[in-house]
Amino acid sequence: MTNPNIAPEENQAYRYGNQDLLQQTEIAEYLNINISRGEILMDSFRTYNVILNLENTNNVITSCSYNFNAAVKSSESYNGQYILTVDPSDVGALDAI
Repeated sequence: MTNPNIAPEENQAYRYGNQDLLQQTEIAEYLNINISRGEILMDSFRTYNVILNLENTNNVITSCSYNFNAAVKSSESYNGQYILTVDPSDVGALDAI
């Protein structure tokens, strides 16, 4: 993980892990204060700390939800008003959204 030539994706996650967790906590705080209605779609692969820090997860559809794929295809049908995505570079390219 510490050698970017051997494991570039893991190295990126290793180097930015703590910074990423702090940013996710800040995003969760923002969502807790500002978003009370409407579904939030997100892939839990890179946003797991956002989910863990949300006060109410009843309005969250994650990649672990049974209706995730259908909600991504037609967010309006699932009251999906918000979509949380990650930087698509490096490991973020694995995000399902």
